[in-house]
Amino acid sequence: MNVKSIFFPRGLVLGVAILVVASLFAVVLTWGAQAATNPLASTAWPTYGQNVRHDGRSPYRGPLQLPSVKWTFTRANDHWGTDHRGTGIGANNTVYLAAGMAGIYAIDSNSGQMKWLFSAPNTGHETWVEFPPTIAADGTLYITSENDYIYALDPNGKELWSFRANHLHTPVSISPDGSSIHFVSEDGYLFALNRRDGTLKWRYRLGYGAYGTGRRIPVVYDTAGNLYFGWVEAVWSLTPSGQKRWSLPIQNRGKYVVGPAVSNDGNTLYFVNADALLAVTLDGKQKWQQVLGRSAFDRTPAIASDGTVYIGAEDGFVYAFNPNGTLKWKQQYLPAGGWGGGVKSNILLDVQGILYFYGKDGYVYAVSSQTKQVLWRYNSAQNDPSYPGIQLSLDADGTLYVPVNQRMTLALARSPMDAATATPTLTPTSTFTPTSTATPTRTPTPTWTFTPTATPEVLSGLGLLSNSGFEEDVEGNGEPDNWIASGANPGQIARSDRQHYEGSSSLLASSTQRDSFAVYQDVSVRPGESYSFSGWINVPTSSAWFRASVQILSLTSSGHVVTTTNARVQSGTTHGWVPATAGVTATLDVTTLRVQLKLEMLSGEVYVDGFSLVRTR
Repeated sequence: MNVKSIFFPRGLVLGVAILVVASLFAVVLTWGAQAATNPLASTAWPTYGQNVRHDGRSPYRGPLQLPSVKWTFTRANDHWGTDHRGTGIGANNTVYLAAGMAGIYAIDSNSGQMKWLFSAPNTGHETWVEFPPTIAADGTLYITSENDYIYALDPNGKELWSFRANHLHTPVSISPDGSSIHFVSEDGYLFALNRRDGTLKWRYRLGYGAYGTGRRIPVVYDTAGNLYFGWVEAVWSLTPSGQKRWSLPIQNRGKYVVGPAVSNDGNTLYFVNADALLAVTLDGKQKWQQVLGRSAFDRTPAIASDGTVYIGAEDGFVYAFNPNGTLKWKQQYLPAGGWGGGVKSNILLDVQGILYFYGKDGYVYAVSSQTKQVLWRYNSAQNDPSYPGIQLSLDADGTLYVPVNQRMTLALARSPMDAATATPTLTPTSTFTPTSTATPTRTPTPTWTFTPTATPEVLSGLGLLSNSGFEEDVEGNGEPDNWIASGANPGQIARSDRQHYEGSSSLLASSTQRDSFAVYQDVSVRPGESYSFSGWINVPTSSAWFRASVQILSLTSSGHVVTTTNARVQSGTTHGWVPATAGVTATLDVTTLRVQLKLEMLSGEVYVDGFSLVRTR
């Protein structure tokens, strides 16, 4: 079998030579040589996963420093089933938001005002829309809905045509020549439609599906137009005319496979199979499968310019795999959670290799893929209870669009200092002219609000603790300010830049004599209120038995300890940063919470960083 490379768009190629590193330049040249046409619009985020490879990688630079809120989009009354799921970016300063049963919002990227709302009609099935539109080069928008229909819209939100299939819950793909669109239905068909008028070209029966078996599985193509996709417990390839080329049964680890994202050379398809990452070749052979620590259900992988494959999972870890399947690194960034917990979104990669993602803890994260360090965290003060796999998108000006709750999406802009030091970025060379200027049929009144509802977390911490990131040492004694050492010898407590989870320093506790001591900070609280603590601990070296405990002590006004809550107890090395979390409620006699690192029989080093104590009720 002649194995062909996956189709790649030409629009990302022009002007790359002076803008990106040599390795990325070589890859993009390959894409351009392979591609005959680009079926997608030349916008910053025209489809699920940004491009025809669905690799989650942007050609633009995101925020390197803590961003500011440009606008907040909230609408509560358009539908009881409103659920902000993902964002895409079109032409003419337009952000598209997939909002569950409310439909698709078009939002002005400058002001945050709603331009229009397309709501799928009620057909007896849910009107849920999971994915932002796939935007064709001529500006036509394609969306699917669980109400059974696929829709083509003009840039003003007017319906051009619709086609009925069955329970659609997956992105739309456009063939390399731009003539066809393809998608999978949950009743087990692969559909091919004429892109211009929505008429059926052919359909292929994959099997007999059930609810939840045809989700998040975009079609990808090689240069000959052959189709590749996953469905249930197999990976498939069909010819452009709908004949089966091959199918590869895979080990059943979950209800269905998710993906693919496509490697830079176009020869490997990466799928997520519940708690495993799967690599498949274009001739239908499994290259490798790596089992993660927890499920990554409904999340899709991102692929860096050097071929590294990134995926976030329910355990709060980000996993980085080399193209040959070996683990490059893994790091836990937030506490583990059950279904829909941990790293909740897909990972977005910018042109500099920064990883952006949204966690179940309500934080938006920016992480260096090279150092694994957190560059910043933004506290949205939200808790999204919905499905995992939320899609972020990155605009050409560096604005990051993040759905942080079922009815709230944030536009996070680069800070002025960050923007002033911006490096050159890839700029699409083609311009987009709408093919239709029809008046939209829906003109709901915008209810956009600009007032941010969340407070950003600076790197020194958020909330009730002082110097909670251990950055400050105004006294110049080598110890972090505002923290009290108890029983420690000189030099055993230090502000250190040798290890840090965020910012530029952390607190280091060290001993070579099996010493026991503590470092703490007291916070005044009000009885009856609840508080949440989070932080990080790293034990790179230790010998013999010891114990390091991150604790929250509840104290009365006389200093009596009422309760001791352990956020983390560690008696061995951690192999990196691990989270410490706890929740406490101050009883009626409690006036003080003491956040404490307690060391027992320590012979080694313990680092802590990123402490945060906030009132939750």
